[in-house]
Amino acid sequence: LSCANIVLLNEYLASRENKLSVSECIQLIDNISKAFKYLKKHNLGYYGLDLADILVIDDTYYLICNTVRLMSIRKEMLQINCLIENCEFSNPEIASLTQLHATINLKSVYYSVGLLVIFVLLNRKVVKGSDIEKIIAVLRGSKLYWFIKRCVVSSSDKRMLLLI
Repeated sequence: LSCANIVLLNEYLASRENKLSVSECIQLIDNISKAFKYLKKHNLGYYGLDLADILVIDDTYYLICNTVRLMSIRKEMLQINCLIENCEFSNPEIASLTQLHATINLKSVYYSVGLLVIFVLLNRKVVKGSDIEKIIAVLRGSKLYWFIKRCVVSSSDKRMLLLI
């Protein structure tokens, strides 16, 4: 493996007015989706994401590099058996956890991906109580609009990482 440039996504964004282009967002989604698919084959999954969890390699590839938020999967459910770190792009299931030895749907992290895409594309951080529909209205009719809508469905088992 050789590359000319590796930087964390938060540093990469800081050098680019905190935004990615549409094509860069699509590449980010593709790379994250492939990583999730690979991890699922090995019974692992993430519960959330931070900008500092993702490396940008040669301005082209996005690689999740933080293993702290990686959890075991059993029957499509993440097994939460230890204290977990908060993350920038969390999901409602993590926010509502009240005990250890809990399980959440593997697709819960898709909500985090939706929030991440909103941030890198629109430079808008979604906080609790925000109207996501209003925030992404500027994208209405685009692939990314529908992608985000599928990620932030309230029921975690109905979420999808689908960009068409």
